Amino acid sequence: MKHLKPLAPAIGILIALGFLVTFYPLASAGAENSTSTFTSFADAYVSKSNPNTNYGSTKKLYVDNSPVRRTYLRFVVSGLNGAGVSSAKLRIYANSHSSSGFEVHALANNEWQEKTITYANAPAPGNLISKSGSFRSEQWVEIDLTQYIRGEGSFNFVLTTPSETDIALASRESGDHAPRLVLALAQAAPTATIGRTLTVTATSIVSQTPTTSPSKTVTATSIASQTPTKTPSQTTTPVSTSTPSASGSYVLLGWNDLGMHCYNHDFQNLAILPPFNNLIAQVIKRGDPPQIVTTGVKVQYSFPNNTYSAGKTNFWTYAQKLFGLSSPLPLNIGLTGNGLAGQMAAQSDHFVASGIPLTEFSDSAPTTPNPYQQAQLVAKDANTGALLASLTVVAPVSTEMHCDTCHKDGGVGGISTGKVETNILTLHDQKFLSQYPAGHTGALMNRQPVLCAECHSDNALGQPGVSGVLPLATAMHTLHDGKVANTLDGCYSCHPGPSTKCLRDVMYTDEGVDCISCHGTLAKVKTNPSPWLNEPRCDTCHGSRYTQNQALYHNSTGHGGVYCEACHDSPHAIAPSSQPADAIKFNQLQGHNGPLNTCTVCHLTQPTSGSFH
Repeated sequence: MKHLKPLAPAIGILIALGFLVTFYPLASAGAENSTSTFTSFADAYVSKSNPNTNYGSTKKLYVDNSPVRRTYLRFVVSGLNGAGVSSAKLRIYANSHSSSGFEVHALANNEWQEKTITYANAPAPGNLISKSGSFRSEQWVEIDLTQYIRGEGSFNFVLTTPSETDIALASRESGDHAPRLVLALAQAAPTATIGRTLTVTATSIVSQTPTTSPSKTVTATSIASQTPTKTPSQTTTPVSTSTPSASGSYVLLGWNDLGMHCYNHDFQNLAILPPFNNLIAQVIKRGDPPQIVTTGVKVQYSFPNNTYSAGKTNFWTYAQKLFGLSSPLPLNIGLTGNGLAGQMAAQSDHFVASGIPLTEFSDSAPTTPNPYQQAQLVAKDANTGALLASLTVVAPVSTEMHCDTCHKDGGVGGISTGKVETNILTLHDQKFLSQYPAGHTGALMNRQPVLCAECHSDNALGQPGVSGVLPLATAMHTLHDGKVANTLDGCYSCHPGPSTKCLRDVMYTDEGVDCISCHGTLAKVKTNPSPWLNEPRCDTCHGSRYTQNQALYHNSTGHGGVYCEACHDSPHAIAPSSQPADAIKFNQLQGHNGPLNTCTVCHLTQPTSGSFH
């Protein structure tokens, strides 16, 4: 999304038909304080005269009542960081004059697409919000939408007119005259917990509720109380309680807990996983010895090129029903209450932000998948706001699950419903309808959308499922055992994937260690008693010197209490990985790719003894 400087009014205000209209000149002036401007994310017009023609690439939009032509607009508001909206103004550049003006209608439908919408498939206009009144040609027309837009989200509108004289308006393809939404921002309000909080037991280091106050100080306890790593040479780094001082005396380590987070491309019919990404960080005060710091500092995260998710996925249309929420989930807010930017919650020896609703689509290319999104982490003095350290961290995310390989129309069971997801639901009903547990009876095809974890327990989501029903991972590997090859390509039939290539770590690229080498065949994986909680261990192959002090690698700490992932990176992305984006943080920290092995990143002077492990 392109942020533009707000335009300054130059010509008087006209009161027409009881609605406020302001005209603006062709050139923009300087930016005002506390405003954000968003150009239209999508716009198109439709024509009754040509009901099957798409007009999503034209430089002009039209509104008319004879013949009927309507304009559709979508704005995606994000990056407000909790600030409220005190004023919302829709500004559209008029290429023609009108004595009647146009009407602005609400539109709940968020599924229409700029390049495919036609009169035949366009959703009907909703309730009338406002009217423009009359206006002259070659002027900006402003309509007050404050009562309709109160925060972040994806907002859709339909423009109509009672006039039989067509109105020409500039589209986003016109460039500088693109439709825009100008928001005046109120002071940020505290973050609230949304509906029911989803507890994550396996995909994040610690389940948590988002911090509600940016200046909250959390006192750390000594990490010496943790279970020690069984390494004779390990020395525990003390946790500092001192106040941060000069810039450059701190280093920020950051990572994602998993090598890849998956989510469904479409939630209309079924859901395996929601958009749910996790970032973890440790702040180190450089010294001899270094100290892990959790007091007097705050760590913030953002995605500079991925500031919104609503409009890139239909998750928010179905989230309330899928997860049994008491109220609709606010757009661009995830199941834990975190958004695409915010403050990480301080724990005893690290900072965490879980459940970030990240998609694989960057703002600069919102229809092109990029599974290696980049998060910007910054550590600041909690009292002064002074920058202490920063880091660019990959947040991997993908929807590449090739269920279509087998479940396309005419595939397994000869089922053809017109959609892969409904083919799967139909097959499930055919095989298991008579076995559905109490409280979950009835065909899945009649209960869409369906969350798989409703019945099948899923440790990735912390969902208990129904007693006696196989865990989701167990059921999936059981049903596909003997049907999917025990090869990397076989695994990529379901996991991301031939394009994503989530297995990118040094053990695979240098030694050929693949999925089967660590996890075993489908026949073995399906017998795992605790999927996601019982996974391959480093010390199985690397010996006692590399003994994990926790059951899972991504929860384990090593050298000086630093997390293993901080130096070696995430599972399936162990450094140096084959993905260039993974190398960015290591180059920022030590001037070369990982793993992190330059002692003076954290130490002031080169140690003369000791070992990383």
